[in-house]
Amino acid sequence: MPSDAERSMLAKLKSECGYQFTTKLEGMFTDIRFSKDAMDNPGSEVHAVVRPTILAVDLDVTTLTAGYWPMQATNTCRLPAAAQAVCEPFESFYLKQHTGRKLTWLTSTGSAEIRATFSQAAKHELTVSTYMMCILVLFNDLDHGAEITFAALAAQTQIPRNELKRHVVSLCTPKHRVLLKKSKGKGVSDDDAFKVNIKYSSKLKRVRVPLVAMKEAGAHPDSSDKVPAAVEEDRRHLCEATVVRIMKARKHAKHNDLIAEVTRQLSQRFFPQPQFIKKCIESLLEREYLERDASDSKMYIYMA
Repeated sequence: MPSDAERSMLAKLKSECGYQFTTKLEGMFTDIRFSKDAMDNPGSEVHAVVRPTILAVDLDVTTLTAGYWPMQATNTCRLPAAAQAVCEPFESFYLKQHTGRKLTWLTSTGSAEIRATFSQAAKHELTVSTYMMCILVLFNDLDHGAEITFAALAAQTQIPRNELKRHVVSLCTPKHRVLLKKSKGKGVSDDDAFKVNIKYSSKLKRVRVPLVAMKEAGAHPDSSDKVPAAVEEDRRHLCEATVVRIMKARKHAKHNDLIAEVTRQLSQRFFPQPQFIKKCIESLLEREYLERDASDSKMYIYMA
């Protein structure tokens, strides 16, 4: 839910810049508020649909209006049967309530809480991404200790390959080694096989498995992938803001050092190419946020 500070900031923006400037932000807040109210109200119709007592799966849905949220469309992955059993009734209910609307499941942005039993002594509740959940549930249908290849994971989950690689690697990190990778090395190929780490243990009952950056997973977005103009514009603003924030703190920085730091800070949101960052830096130079050092053209100086 929007905090008091966020509401206050929205009111100030609306007062200073006009209602047109804040229309999308207000729409975002409305989406979140309505969704949360519906999910939290046991007496609501939608609550009865997504929290059925006869199923072992609960569903928490946030319905977003596409025009308000800057997000890149991705293919929906193949959800496990148990999850699909609660998603389908919600979709039918929603489309009956809102005639003419289209509902698209954004499985790339969701999360899941699953109960995992590694051994009689090691039982944990894992908080993972939706993609990770789809990967892990496949092992329920395998024999104890059985392996599954990356190619089979891709075929059965329908997760985009770069994202699948990133999520599988995240499940194999030393700190959260939920899965074991049979082959050595950082890369992931179609023939690489994975199995559940039955020796996994943690001092925590609830374990959050973080997602590694694209670079750490050895996965990079295909340069041929088309990014919507609105998303590209949002990324440019984010990149420029990151450059300014870094330079404001450091006062001066070498070109390669700045590129590396911007990449590191943005890698959790998207993987910026060096050429993209360079264009953002050049734009900031033109607008006199930065300047080049007179004695070293590869050194940037922050202009307060």
